[in-house]
Amino acid sequence: MRLNVDWLWSKLKDKHLEELVRGALGFFNLRLLGTVCGYVFIYFVSHWYGAEVVGIYAISIAALRIGLLYGRMGLDNALVRFIAEYAAKGRKDFVKQVYLRGLGASIPVSLGISLLLYFCAPLLAKEVFNNPALVTTLRIIALVILPGTLLHINASTLRGLKRTASYSFLINASQFLLGSLILILGKSFLEENSAPVMAFAAATVAAALISFGFGAVPRKGEMVSGETREGAIRTWGLMKVAFPMLLTGSYAFSLQW
Repeated sequence: MRLNVDWLWSKLKDKHLEELVRGALGFFNLRLLGTVCGYVFIYFVSHWYGAEVVGIYAISIAALRIGLLYGRMGLDNALVRFIAEYAAKGRKDFVKQVYLRGLGASIPVSLGISLLLYFCAPLLAKEVFNNPALVTTLRIIALVILPGTLLHINASTLRGLKRTASYSFLINASQFLLGSLILILGKSFLEENSAPVMAFAAATVAAALISFGFGAVPRKGEMVSGETREGAIRTWGLMKVAFPMLLTGSYAFSLQW
């Protein structure tokens, strides 16, 4: 019994285990914060605007989630894998290269999806959902697909660098926390039907800007020149890893409906 206690105590004093436990607790706390903020946001929407606006908000956010799913093309998960690998090897120059390649691949696709949704919004609102009020909110959503993609790419970079607290705040808490604040402050002047979507969209843009401030983009000084450029995975190789992750994400998303 004494040996078991000593073994357990030695494990608790282990530096790596301590780091793991702290990271897990931080991730859990920030995820809990995000869940609470999400409930608060929905409470404000339902209490102030009613069931119809809640429905408009739900459809609009579903459109945003679909746009983000295909806009980032699984690259966020692929970046976690390769950035963690390169960071563990001390190759910060490769970290920057793979980040920029992921960003360069996702931006054009996100812009294309944004344009498609923006111009198809009247058709979707009137013919599919039979609700003209959705035209405005779907177009608002179209404008934030790119910022939302940047948010996920930057957050995944931080996750690959083992900055789990920053990742968890950006993905789990930032949008609902900022969205609730914007909704409260803008209640008196935001248009009633689109107020929740506008608040969430503004929060997404703000969170994307904050993600750059968190240092997701590796600094230029960490990049080396010469033949080391050939060592980082190329864009096509990154896409081959990302595509199965996109399919998995699509399947998981479909199960929620």
